[in-house]
Amino acid sequence: MIPTTLGVIAFGSIWPALLASIHAFAAIEPRLLEVERMLGLTRWRGIVEIAPPSATPGIIAGLTLGLTASLILAVVCETIADLDGLGRPVLLAARAYRSPDIFAGVALLGAFGGRGARARLAFEQPHVNDAAPGLTSFPVGGTRASEASFVGRGPNET
Repeated sequence: MIPTTLGVIAFGSIWPALLASIHAFAAIEPRLLEVERMLGLTRWRGIVEIAPPSATPGIIAGLTLGLTASLILAVVCETIADLDGLGRPVLLAARAYRSPDIFAGVALLGAFGGRGARARLAFEQPHVNDAAPGLTSFPVGGTRASEASFVGRGPNET
């Protein structure tokens, strides 16, 4: 019964990740493809060096949805297949009208989900500024790019 349960969980959770990844690669900006051509990169080097950084946010979003779906499917499969896990005690508590036990199970599931969300944020946080590295420290006329005037004058001109 367990291989069937794992198959159902894998089948249900792979689709959000797969579809989001496909969409992320399809939504690569055309300007990046022009940059690839202008730099004279081969098709393979463009796929390796330009596509993954551009598609990473979509891939991570798809993995997040897939992990959420897998947690839901794991509880549903435990409930339906009568396996030991969190789904079974919640179902038995519901059948016996034990509301505190039901709420405790749901709170525990929420804690698992919140823990997963915090882990995802801890993973994403160091990579937030990697999309445009050095943007605020690029020197323009002796100042930082964020301090420069972008209306045609330099920062020292009046």
